Amino acid sequence: MRIWQVVAYEPLPRVDGDVRLLRYGTLGTMLAAQGHTVTWWTSNFDHVRKRHRFDSPPSSMEIQPGLTVKLLPSSGYKRNVSVNRIRHNRSIAHAFEQQSHECGIQPDIVFACLPTLELAEKSVQYGQRNHIPVIIDVVDKWPDLYLTAFPRILRSFARMALFSEFERTRKILQAATAITAVSNTYLEWALTYAKRSRQETDVVFPLGYAMREMKQKSTGTTLSIRVLSDYGISPDSLLVTFLGQFGASYDLETVIRAAKILQKYKNINIQFILGGDGDNSSRLRKMARGLSNVIFTGWLDQPTMRALLQISSLGLATYTNHALQSLPYKPFEYMSAGLPILSSLKGEMEALLSDEQIGIQYQAGNVQSLVDGLCWFANNPIARREMGVSARNIFQKKFSAEVIYPQLIEYLSKVVGQSKVRV
Repeated sequence: MRIWQVVAYEPLPRVDGDVRLLRYGTLGTMLAAQGHTVTWWTSNFDHVRKRHRFDSPPSSMEIQPGLTVKLLPSSGYKRNVSVNRIRHNRSIAHAFEQQSHECGIQPDIVFACLPTLELAEKSVQYGQRNHIPVIIDVVDKWPDLYLTAFPRILRSFARMALFSEFERTRKILQAATAITAVSNTYLEWALTYAKRSRQETDVVFPLGYAMREMKQKSTGTTLSIRVLSDYGISPDSLLVTFLGQFGASYDLETVIRAAKILQKYKNINIQFILGGDGDNSSRLRKMARGLSNVIFTGWLDQPTMRALLQISSLGLATYTNHALQSLPYKPFEYMSAGLPILSSLKGEMEALLSDEQIGIQYQAGNVQSLVDGLCWFANNPIARREMGVSARNIFQKKFSAEVIYPQLIEYLSKVVGQSKVRV
């Protein structure tokens, strides 16, 4: 197969250094390893580090045999929610439209991520013009996510102001050959926009996590010891770890308030490791000033993240009440490391924790609920370890990349085969 992947915001293997491959990076490398030809259309702008990868980006780069990256020129932005980000999205969509039109060899299928709306729209338009199947892969609820930036009282007005964006989403999903999504919640959301019932080719493929990321035992122990020393972590503490962006969807303020309460507890030794950075970083650091049980690490490279998870006791999935995530990356990363999860996400994530007994739920934004959950884990070490073992086992069976993405490749081959029969 010749596959086009169209996604703007994922880290790139080799180009971005020692990074963890996410959905499209994992899929692209697996496809290429199986002998398929993959063209990955993406932005020259690094979403995580907020910088351009190259001053003058090459038109294409071969990442590995069979996998080529097309780096689209873009304007860039400093904040995730901003006018400049909208301009950025439009600039890369315009570049994709122009360059895809000039591209000599057409793909057998286009696998396009939503978000962004602009790139997804240009993808379905390209497919319609050239009679090529386009799968829209729903990874986030855009433009619904825009509304969370507004106070509840203003959201109805914001929805009216963003009417054209909601219409754009509807047209994209209606024009798609089929829809995939990272959870059932997201798929049902997309089908509601598309105004149709679920078809055989509308399928859920969770985000998952690569098992090979865990195979670092030879250097992991030494690095873990160094992590303990570098960040002043007590090996005797209950180490509660959060890894991710300090953005609007994450309720780290409640975590810091809980840390302030727990620092006064003499019989419970808990340390919070907040690994990452983002728009809210300076405010969170100011809130945590004077708290010895809160440690900020900044951005960590992949080996250091894995080493940190190896010495952690608990993975923290802390989301706000208005967060739209359903089955995001972080819980799977924690599960892959054999960590139980303390989560505020409702819906599918809450059901997974309960059904599989791999963690417990607390109420988003409720400090006492979070403190109670942390104290339960501290006071029940045997149950905590059993949950961690169960988390690792269910991850291996259902949510590892080695399970999910071969199924996704088979699905893409099936859609290509069906489209050729119709022609």
